[in-house]
Amino acid sequence: MNNGTIDNKGYSFYISGYPIRTKDWSLYLSTGYSWADNTVRSGTNENFSLDDYLSGTAIVNGQAIGTFYSYKYLGLNPNTGIPMFEDYRDRRHLLANKKLADVIPLVMTTSGNRDPKLTGSFYTTLKWKQLSANLSFNYRIGSKIRLFNLYDPISKGISSDKNVRKEFLNRWMKPGDEKHTNIPVLLSPSDPNYESTMSHWCLTASAKVNEKIPAFAGNTWSMYDNSDLRVVSGNYLQLSNLVFSYDFRPEQLKETFIKALRMSLSTTNVFTIASKKLDGQDPTQAGFAGVSMSTRPSYTFNINISF
Repeated sequence: MNNGTIDNKGYSFYISGYPIRTKDWSLYLSTGYSWADNTVRSGTNENFSLDDYLSGTAIVNGQAIGTFYSYKYLGLNPNTGIPMFEDYRDRRHLLANKKLADVIPLVMTTSGNRDPKLTGSFYTTLKWKQLSANLSFNYRIGSKIRLFNLYDPISKGISSDKNVRKEFLNRWMKPGDEKHTNIPVLLSPSDPNYESTMSHWCLTASAKVNEKIPAFAGNTWSMYDNSDLRVVSGNYLQLSNLVFSYDFRPEQLKETFIKALRMSLSTTNVFTIASKKLDGQDPTQAGFAGVSMSTRPSYTFNINISF
């Protein structure tokens, strides 16, 4: 951050030890976490773009670094199924001759921070005689994430050779559907309402040239994908590693030419507890970048032998 002031505060904590240690049993525990918070007291002279505000890279006075903004979703039009937003269409004079930085707080709302306030991990090893189990957890608390774009990939039409999201099975299809779904209608390019959804009113010549209103939106579908409706909690708890192992005693191997033998079964990305609204989306993927494959469990069986 250049030419600005920011207040930072935070702390870290770590502890480890053996609460149980006997001849046959032992339990090792290790945990650590970090908490961090910040507030911008005076911003930079940089002019940030619309994408900066939507992605959380804009630096705004009074907000934390990483704060992102979303359009204010009002619901689906009961006659057309098209999403509606608080975009000042009927009060556009209030946006005239303003900078984008002044318009954003009016037409959008802060959705939280893309970075967690609290991050931590927990590791434990439970051992009984020659058997041992190792578990590694990590967690993130305090962040918000945006769901992956739903309409942007298909806003210009659906090709027969492309897959579409299962959410569209629950989309608006007739008046009254808006009472039990927030998934908008699918419009064909031949639909009379199609063109009006593909370019926001702030992009018209009148708005840009005569009223000097900054471009704060692209089209209806990008506004929907970047609305507060599509923001969910980024909190999660993940069991990242789980290992079961068995060490053979020397006397078990005395009749062989093997000096040491260990067998282990390990798995990674065992499970993740997160918001149900993610509906399968990995909480570590925040929708601010391209979609990538979610992490899946993997399994490995190892045999370590010393001769």
